[in-house]
Amino acid sequence: HRPKNLLVYINPYGGKRRGKHIYEQKVAPVFRRAGIFTDVIVTEHANHARDHLKIEANLDDYDGVVCVGGDGMFSEILNGLVTRIQTDHDVDQNLPDAELVPCSLRIGIIPAGSTDCICFATVGTNDPLTSALHIIVGDSQPMDVCSVHHDNVLLKYSVSLLGYGFYGDILTDSERNRWLGPARYDLSGFKTFLSHNDYEGTVSFLPAEDYVGHPRDKLRCRSGCRICQHKNSSKDKHNEVSEEKEKQAEAIPYTQYAYSDRGKQNFTLKGRNLQRNQNLAQCEQPTAMTDWVYCNV
Repeated sequence: HRPKNLLVYINPYGGKRRGKHIYEQKVAPVFRRAGIFTDVIVTEHANHARDHLKIEANLDDYDGVVCVGGDGMFSEILNGLVTRIQTDHDVDQNLPDAELVPCSLRIGIIPAGSTDCICFATVGTNDPLTSALHIIVGDSQPMDVCSVHHDNVLLKYSVSLLGYGFYGDILTDSERNRWLGPARYDLSGFKTFLSHNDYEGTVSFLPAEDYVGHPRDKLRCRSGCRICQHKNSSKDKHNEVSEEKEKQAEAIPYTQYAYSDRGKQNFTLKGRNLQRNQNLAQCEQPTAMTDWVYCNV
């Protein structure tokens, strides 16, 4: 459905600090022509949008929330919105196996950050006007959301790249040079690469069963599916690939693979690595799909 009332958060410091200009000059006029009413909040500090959504915002007044900024701003809004929904429904988010309540509000993304990966992954381009048009027509794209816990305490939610090590070091160092804009990632990446730090950790996961899926089928993506395996012709071929990977892993001294005896293979990787990542974005990025995101958890 087409939105009539939107809550807009603008990060004036993200990317090249053009978020407010992009919204006022390119997006706001289009929203007015479409008859959309907006309440605009220009954030003043980190986690301003997250905290406002968690506590103060009256979500019943809006059809959706719009993020004008980069991936960090989107993360703020995602965490604030999902947390608010769970709180309103008395869900204990600190329980890793808690069944979370899906969010009915959509999140629109107007790219104004340094990289805008989430916007590019859902829309296929980082053009503010294209994103605004997708919002106006009510286009939507479900995305997988994962929760991160430590000692039965919720740390945050994530929809794109989750990891620690090399990329975490880059982000930490780049925050000291935000005045450089996107170029800060190149500088920090070069410095981090030369430091050559490694980190110990263990990652366990259970591959899902194979099935044919589609980005708009409203089903959650699962690792090991046919699409991510480049559409292998048969299940036997997929199993052969898994067995070959197991043999290769046995030759790596710092990586261990373990398997459960309950019929399914439970993969466990343990060792020292430069970086460990979990990527939730679609492997095959479509072009010009949408910028709306359902927070389906």
